[in-house]
Amino acid sequence: MFVRLAQHRRHSDPTFRIELAKQLVTEKLRAGRRLVVRYAQNHSESAPLLEPTVSRLDYALTQIDGISEVDALLGLEGSSAASYFQALGHMIRPPFAFTRRSQHPGRDPPNALLNLGYTLLSVEIAGRLESCGFDPRIGYYHGIRYGRQSLALDLLESHRVDVIDRLLLSVLNRRMFTPEDFTDGGESLGVRLTPPALRRFLGLYEAALGEPATTEGTPSPRQRIEAQVSDLRRAVLSGDPLSPDRDDSENPATAIESEA
Repeated sequence: MFVRLAQHRRHSDPTFRIELAKQLVTEKLRAGRRLVVRYAQNHSESAPLLEPTVSRLDYALTQIDGISEVDALLGLEGSSAASYFQALGHMIRPPFAFTRRSQHPGRDPPNALLNLGYTLLSVEIAGRLESCGFDPRIGYYHGIRYGRQSLALDLLESHRVDVIDRLLLSVLNRRMFTPEDFTDGGESLGVRLTPPALRRFLGLYEAALGEPATTEGTPSPRQRIEAQVSDLRRAVLSGDPLSPDRDDSENPATAIESEA
C-alpha cells in the first residue's frame, strides 16, 4: 500500500516524471547504439550503412539533458527509433527482411518476433513490479491509458534492445528459424510463429532473459530488471532519482556475438 501511495504522489510530480523518463530513454538509446556499433565492428561491410544511425543516436543523446517536457522526449525518442529500426533492417540477413516496424499485427517474421518478445518481456516486468508493490498501470513516461501496463512499458525501454533485439538477430542470422516456421494469418492476424516454432522461441527467450553472468559481477538481464524495480521502489518512496545506469559499451551481457 505504501509503495502505491508513493507511486501516485510521484506521478503528480512533473520533475520526477521527466527525470525518470529521460533516464529510461537514455538507457534505451545507449543500448541501441551499443548494438549497432558492435554489429558494425563484427561486419565491416555493413558499417557504412550503420554509421548514420550511430550519428543520429549520438546527437539524440546530447539533446536529452535539455528536454523539460515528456512530449518533446517522446518526439526525440520516436525519431531515434525510426533511425534505429532502419539500421536493424541492415543487420538482419536473408532469407528474412525487415523494412519497417509494424506493431500488432506484425507483417513479417522479424516484426512478429519483436512483437512477441516485447510482449513477453513487458509481462515479466509487470510481474516484478506487482511483486514489489507497484501498480503496473500507472506509468511516468507512458502515462495512464485504460488497459495498458504503462509502468511496465516505462521500464521495458531499458531492456528491449539488450534482451529482445539481440535475441532477434541471433535466432534469425544463425538460421535457427526458417520462413517455414511462420504463418501469415492475413490482414487481421498478421504473421505468427507455428506452434512448434513458438515453443522453441519461448525456450530461447527464457534462456536469454535468465542467461548466467558471462563474467564475475555481470548480472543477467533478469537480475538487471530486478535491480531496476528495486531501485524504482526506493526512488518513489524517497523522491530521489534512480541510480544512473552505466554506459558500458563492453558489457559482455549486452555484446553481439560475431555470428549475429
